[in-house]
Amino acid sequence: MKVYSFTKENIGLFYLSPYVEFIISKDKTVFRNDLFNKITIAPPIKGNAELVIEELKKGIEPDLALQFIKQNFDGNNPQTILDGLLQNGIIE
Repeated sequence: MKVYSFTKENIGLFYLSPYVEFIISKDKTVFRNDLFNKITIAPPIKGNAELVIEELKKGIEPDLALQFIKQNFDGNNPQTILDGLLQNGIIE
């Protein structure tokens, strides 16, 4: 499990939860939060999935989150995808 160290500069970022496992396939992305035992099925990740996951681990600015989802996940409603990831504890 990854442990985050927060500062004034990074406290407001969205991060991939340290309790998340994921499976990436060509037709969907499945996230599972071990802490809450919640499963979230998202559209497939476009391009290099490893890079997308690494970006989420580094943290993304909340005001850029919709743009990040739109650029990196298939699907026509990035707000719904983002809401599901937040509500199910996939990103925090």
